[in-house]
Amino acid sequence: MCKVLVTFLVLWAVIFYYCLNLDLFLKIINQIWDNMDYLSEKDLSLFFEQNNNLYTNSTGMQIGLLAEWGVWTLLEVSNHENSSMAVHISTEEDSLQDFIVGFRIEGWRDIDQLDYNSSWMRYLNGSATITVNPMELEADISFKIVKSKTIIFSMDMHFYDEYNKHLSMPDDFRKYIEEHERRLWAANENRYRISR
Repeated sequence: MCKVLVTFLVLWAVIFYYCLNLDLFLKIINQIWDNMDYLSEKDLSLFFEQNNNLYTNSTGMQIGLLAEWGVWTLLEVSNHENSSMAVHISTEEDSLQDFIVGFRIEGWRDIDQLDYNSSWMRYLNGSATITVNPMELEADISFKIVKSKTIIFSMDMHFYDEYNKHLSMPDDFRKYIEEHERRLWAANENRYRISR
């Protein structure tokens, strides 16, 4: 009877030990699997090369690579079909590594899931530009946070302004345009005078 009990206890100990190791084994396999998703600069460069240096992810963000300029992203937030202002968020990175670090990319899934929130966080950190195109002006007005202010500029209208606070909400851009409507219209009119 004692031998049977000892054998039974040993058998349960082996099964228990095996199950504990199985959990440990599964954790190790999962960690290895997660690390296989790691994205290197070389892999990303090859990916862009195979896709003609342009990729549109599942959220509609365009991501491009220009060898001499680096990586850029562009996300359309709204257009003139559904709003009186077209809005885009864009980023420019000097290298693939800056792109990976800036967007906190760890794997391939992260690139496909870059979205409005990812771009908006980059804007709030001063690493992205929001471009607004009011239908009535037919010109791009860009907003970029730099240190303690927001820089507003328009290459179309040869316009530049600095606002001594962060414009950080979508309504802030509309409000800025409404408050500075006269200056923007004057710049817009001068644009046509200069180009003649």
